[in-house]
Amino acid sequence: MANRAFDTFVTYKIISTLVTDWEDMPAFEHGIIDKKGKLLKKTSQLKTKDEKDSFTLFHRLVFNLKRLIQKLPGGSSKLASYAAGLFLIKEEIDTERLLNEGESYVREILQD
Repeated sequence: MANRAFDTFVTYKIISTLVTDWEDMPAFEHGIIDKKGKLLKKTSQLKTKDEKDSFTLFHRLVFNLKRLIQKLPGGSSKLASYAAGLFLIKEEIDTERLLNEGESYVREILQD
C-alpha cells in the first residue's frame, strides 16, 4: 500500500508541475529559468538552499518533458499540458470530450 501511495504522490507531482506555467515555478522566481523554461543558471551555480530546492533532478526531468511537449504543434497551450499529463497516466482517453470540456474533464479523470 505504501508503494501505491508513493506512486500516486509522484504522479500527482509530475502532472501538477507539468501544467504549471513557467512564471509560477519557484525556479523562475529564483532566476534559474526564463519565462519559456530556458535554463539561465547551471546546477553548479545555485548557491542558496531555496535555489537548490527549486531546481532538483525531479524538476530537471519534468522541465525537459514540458519543453519537449511545447515543441509539438499546439503544445504550448495550457490544455495541451493537461492532455499530455493525461496521456502519460491514462490508458484510455476520450479525446473528443477532452477538446470540448477541457479542464473540467481533466479534473474528473484525475479524481478517479
